[in-house]
Amino acid sequence: MKLHCKPIAAAVLAAFSAIAYAQQATIDATKTLPTITITGEAEQGYAASQASTGTKTDTPLMETPVNIQVVTQQVLQDQKATSLDTVLNNVSGVLSYEQGGSIESVIVRGFDTGQTIFFDGFRIYDHFGNGLQNLTNIDRIEVMKGPAATLYGEAQPGGIVNLVSKQPLATPYHSLEQSIGSWNHSITTFDTTGPLNADKSLLYRLDGSYDKSDSWRDGIWNRSTFIAPSLKWIISPQTQASIKVAYTHNPQASDNGQIVPLVNNQIVPVPRTVNFYDPAYTGQTNDITSIQFDWSHKFNDDWLIKNRWLNYSAKTSGVFVNGSFLPPGTAGNIGDGWNVQLGYPQWGSGAAAKQVSDEKNQATEFDLIGHFDTAGLKHTLLLGADYAVHTEPGTVTGGASTNTFVVPVSYTVATPLYLDPENLYSWDTRSVDWGLYAQDQVKLPHNIDLLVGLRYQNWKQTGWSRSYGATNVASGSDFYSVSDPYQSSATTPRLGLVWEAENWLSLYGQYSDNYFPNTGFDYQHKTLKATGAKNKEVGAKTEFSDGKLTSTLAYFDLTKTNVPSADLVHFDTDTNAYDFQATIGEVNSKGLEWDLQGRITPNWNVIITYAHTDAKVTVDTNSLSTTGIASTVGNRMQNVPYNMGSFWNTYDFHEGALEGWTLGGGIVARGSSVDGSNAVNTPGYVVANVMARYVTKWNASKLTAQLNINNLFNIDYFASSSYDYACKGCSYAGVTYGTPRSAMATVKLEY
Repeated sequence: MKLHCKPIAAAVLAAFSAIAYAQQATIDATKTLPTITITGEAEQGYAASQASTGTKTDTPLMETPVNIQVVTQQVLQDQKATSLDTVLNNVSGVLSYEQGGSIESVIVRGFDTGQTIFFDGFRIYDHFGNGLQNLTNIDRIEVMKGPAATLYGEAQPGGIVNLVSKQPLATPYHSLEQSIGSWNHSITTFDTTGPLNADKSLLYRLDGSYDKSDSWRDGIWNRSTFIAPSLKWIISPQTQASIKVAYTHNPQASDNGQIVPLVNNQIVPVPRTVNFYDPAYTGQTNDITSIQFDWSHKFNDDWLIKNRWLNYSAKTSGVFVNGSFLPPGTAGNIGDGWNVQLGYPQWGSGAAAKQVSDEKNQATEFDLIGHFDTAGLKHTLLLGADYAVHTEPGTVTGGASTNTFVVPVSYTVATPLYLDPENLYSWDTRSVDWGLYAQDQVKLPHNIDLLVGLRYQNWKQTGWSRSYGATNVASGSDFYSVSDPYQSSATTPRLGLVWEAENWLSLYGQYSDNYFPNTGFDYQHKTLKATGAKNKEVGAKTEFSDGKLTSTLAYFDLTKTNVPSADLVHFDTDTNAYDFQATIGEVNSKGLEWDLQGRITPNWNVIITYAHTDAKVTVDTNSLSTTGIASTVGNRMQNVPYNMGSFWNTYDFHEGALEGWTLGGGIVARGSSVDGSNAVNTPGYVVANVMARYVTKWNASKLTAQLNINNLFNIDYFASSSYDYACKGCSYAGVTYGTPRSAMATVKLEY
């Protein structure tokens, strides 16, 4: 492991020296530092009072019968978070881990979101590894727990993660930030916003960053350029419009070599720095463009209409390989130790493959929001409609892989097979979904808030795929197929009650359904039924110190139905594989969640999370006594520990010898988990993180120096493990390595 401590230490010393000099030249050190207001942040501190994700109506969280957690801008700054896997440690019941630097997986309440996140309320897919989500222009992150289908349509039932972008401001704000860290990590970030004309009817914002890093893993690197301009036009007090553009160009060497050998389903430790794939054959380039246009108009104080539109494109091209360990004694081994067999993604025949894809999302939504009274009851009515088109064209070409990298003597590499570098596989899918939804929030007597929601959703997908020139395809011949249309629809209700028992205490309960389409087909070539879910939940919310300290305690019981899986009863003789699917039954997840965030004292900010999650298979119709297939009933969900939690806190020194300093730190704890077979156990772990910051005034500007150290004690751990049913009993497991100890030093100028 290379920490490159000397450059980091030199940078930190230089930064603090510069600050000390600036302080001596511009202020009297004996005087109290002036309060410096940062206008570039929507939420100050760690606690948020409102969130739009749960209702689309900016309802106070204390009046919302949904468990919504907000990671504020202050938390992002204190932890210097650059990816979702670190940000979401601040939310109970949420697991996030990055896979190979190109895919971010998120699990909420035991269910994987399927590489799908939401950006300003729009669904964004990442089915091809488009790279880690850039947080440069993100103001806060809102996590809505439980089914979200009533407002957002298709989504996994555990919940959704919504990234809320920064907005143009009427007050000028500018910042320039430079960070350097372990493994040659360097991030340059800027943010500027303000009015473009005298009457402040035209506002702008421009965010950008350049992120360059190598890795503690051999041969892995990243070079990401990001730019995000936005413009807001306040046409009149009643009407406004805005446009946001974001572009990412990210060449990188992705890390597909995170695999370890197994002996009797036990992980065999290997050096975590070793990448078993040839870095020359794991590079890719991601180009992501997002254009968003919003407008709204107030008819009067009670009625508002909003329209939003998104055009999103993610182009990915690169070379990918799969791989596996062959144990000693296996035919084709080189040497006496374990060896790595490189494999082709689709057919597993030992070669590299170049994949090109262009994933697009086009979406729009209309919302009408009204406030009115009936029989003395106050209503907030939401009527909405949305429409989205998602396309996924792609091509895979094959080629030979060479083994030019060096691995330890005990881990030798088998010679890969060769594939004809013709076009081997191409495809194109197109899905269209639209929905109509209505929601009414009613103020009842005795401080009771009622929420009733209903949605009708319709979804359809068409597509084709073709394979040719693949001499190693099992059938030995080319094929071309056009899939039958996958089509489904559903009506999903939501019902919630909140009792504001005290001004500091709210008790809530809710019931909600979910919907997610299945794209597979059964042995009769019929489309699978859509996946559904039912969620029952009760909880309590508290708010103290004028909303600066909040907490949520929730108990949920969530059942996912029509869960798809490989049909192990009906064999596909055309492909000589178990290619049919079946909706095997149900998975139930139940548990307890507690989140506390905010200011304990004027100096002390804290975040505490805990979750107990019991997510297991409860019904399995795929196992039949006549087939001898073992039942999976009782199996735990993959990568979901029973217990997980986190603690983070900072203390600001406002006077005395440490005036201007902030010190902080905390831990992230995860219990043990299992892979999909429930045979391989991933041990639990505890990771400690710390930070230190010094703030001073330099002329009319704010100058900040900060140091963050993550995984302080350099714990060696696995964040996740993966499992493929077709590989049951194989001699390897896919894993996600936890990042070793890393440091990041930052200097930031704001004015």
